Amino acid sequence: MSGRAWCFVENTNAGLYAEGWDYCDIPSCDTSSCEKSDPETCGCESVYRSDYRGNISSTLSGDECSFWENFLDEPTLELVSNYDVKGNNFCRSFDQDGPFCFTDSGRYEYCDVAVCNPCSCIPPCGEFNYTESCSCPQVLQSDHCCDEDDSECKCTYLREACLYSLQDESTEYCDAAAIECCGNDDFGCKCSLMESLCLESDMGPCLVGGEYCCASYQPKSISWDGYFTCKCDYFTHVASVLSNAGSAAVANQYCDFYSHARAENLTEQSVALKHIYITTGGDHWHNNSGWFDDETSQCDSFGVFCSSDGIVTRIDLRGNNLTGPFPSKDISMMRGLQILDLANNSLSGVIDYNALYSNSELFHVDLSSNNLAGMAELLFSQSVQYLNLSHNSFDYINSMKSFHSALKTLEYIDLSFNNIIQDVKYIFGNIVPSRLIAVYLSDNQIYGTLPSPIPTLDQLTILSMANNNMTGTLPDFARSLPELRTLDLSNQKEKGNGFTGSISASISTIRFLSELNLANNRLTNSIPPEVSDLSQLRYLNVSLNELSNAIPANYWLKIEGMVRNIGIDVAC
Repeated sequence: MSGRAWCFVENTNAGLYAEGWDYCDIPSCDTSSCEKSDPETCGCESVYRSDYRGNISSTLSGDECSFWENFLDEPTLELVSNYDVKGNNFCRSFDQDGPFCFTDSGRYEYCDVAVCNPCSCIPPCGEFNYTESCSCPQVLQSDHCCDEDDSECKCTYLREACLYSLQDESTEYCDAAAIECCGNDDFGCKCSLMESLCLESDMGPCLVGGEYCCASYQPKSISWDGYFTCKCDYFTHVASVLSNAGSAAVANQYCDFYSHARAENLTEQSVALKHIYITTGGDHWHNNSGWFDDETSQCDSFGVFCSSDGIVTRIDLRGNNLTGPFPSKDISMMRGLQILDLANNSLSGVIDYNALYSNSELFHVDLSSNNLAGMAELLFSQSVQYLNLSHNSFDYINSMKSFHSALKTLEYIDLSFNNIIQDVKYIFGNIVPSRLIAVYLSDNQIYGTLPSPIPTLDQLTILSMANNNMTGTLPDFARSLPELRTLDLSNQKEKGNGFTGSISASISTIRFLSELNLANNRLTNSIPPEVSDLSQLRYLNVSLNELSNAIPANYWLKIEGMVRNIGIDVAC
C-alpha cells in the first residue's frame, strides 16, 4: 500500500464494497524542505549553536569582539581549532552557554546568533531527535552518520524518522525506512517494522501499521473477507499487548465486519465447486463422479464431504489429475472448510494466500507433489495446524506476522524438496510458531548460519534440514529444542559449504533424541563421549566429516550396544 491515501468505492446498486477500493489523487509532500542547516547564518540548538561558523563579531550590547589570540594561549587555541577561531574575532560556542566572544575590556559577552530551524539540524551521530515531531534530522543523520552501503545504520535513523512523522499523522519517510530495513520486496518485514513502531507508540502508528500489514489483503474486487480478517487479528493483538482501549474498539469493528462477511452462502459454495471443476480440468480427472451432475448433491460428489447442514468441510482430491492454476479464490468461498488435500496432482502457479486468509476453520492442508511456485506462506490460514507443501517449486518463505492467530496453532511444516533460496536466519527469525512439533526443510538451497541461540521451541520433536547449503557452527540445540527426537543436518558441503567446529557435549542432554545425522559436513575434533548417555539413540551418522579423535573404548561399546545404525569414519 506504500502509505498512500485510499477510500472505499461504493456502488449504490450492488451495495457497499462491491467495487472494492482505489487510491486517491493526493499530491506527495515536498521533501526538498528537509535540507541541512547553514552554519554560516545560524546554529543548531541541539549542539548549543557550536556548529555556527558565521562572521558575527559583536555582542548583544553592541561591543566589538576582540581577536581570540588576545585571550587564549596557544594550547587552548589548538584545542578549539575546529571552531575556526585563529586569526578572527567571530562569535563562537564551545559549551552549553552558547555563542560568545571576549571584548577589549577583557570581559566575555554573549552574541546574537540566530537559532536554525530545528528540522534542518543534524543531531550528533548516535543521538535521536530532540524535537517532538520533526523527522528531518533523522533523515539527514542517515546520510551524514552512515556509510553509503550501511543499510543497518540507515535503518536505525530512518526508523526514528518514520516514527516522528507518524506522530504528525504522516507516513513521510516510512517507505524509505522500509526499503533500508527490509529491502524493496520484503512485505512481511515491512509489516514487522510498522508493528514495532505501533507497540512503542500510540494509535497513530498502529492505524498505519494495520494498513501496511493488511494492505495485500485488499482485493480490487470479489471479497473483503481476508482484509477484515487480517485487521481483526492485527488490532486484537495490539489491544492485548498495549491494553489499549482504542485498539480494542478498532478490533471489535473489524471483527464484526469479518463475522458478518463470513456468513456461509450455499449458492456461492456451489458456484465455487463448479468453478474448481472447470479450471482444474475436471473432465479429465481420474474420478469426477457427481461433479457437474444436477441430479447429485454437491455433498455426494467424489472427494467432497459436508456437514449435516450442507457446508463443505473437507475436499480430498489427492492424486486425481487436477491441472491448471491453484483455485485460491474458489477455496476461499468455502468458509467452513477444515481439511484440504490436493496432493499428487499437477496444479501450478502461485497461491493467492490473501484470499485464503479468511478460511478460519481450515486446519489441515496438503498440497504436496504439485507444480506450485513463488512464495510459501506458513501461516496459511487462521487456524492451520498441518501444512505440507513439499515437492513443489517454492523459492522463498514469507516472514511471519506476530499478530497472526496461526502462530498459536501451527504444528507441522513440510517444505522439503522445493527450491527455497534463503538465509536460514531469516527463516528462523524472532517470530516462530510456539507449538511446532515437526519441521521438514530438507533438499532446498537454504544457506547461511543457524542463529545462536536458535529460537526456543519446547515442543519440537523433528528438525530435518538435510541437503542444503548451510555453514557455521552448530548452536546449542539442547538449550532451545529440549524435546527433539530427530535432528538431521546432513549433506551441507556438496557446494563447498558445511557446518564447522565441534559437536557440543550438551547434545547428550536431549533425553529423547533417537536419530542424529550430521554426516557430510566439516565438523572437527572428536565425537563427545557423552553421546553414550543418549539412552533413546537408535541412529547415529557423523561420517564424512573431519573428526579426528577416537571414542574411548568403554564409551564405544556402550554406543554400539544401543544404536542400530551407525555411520562413523574415525577410529573407534
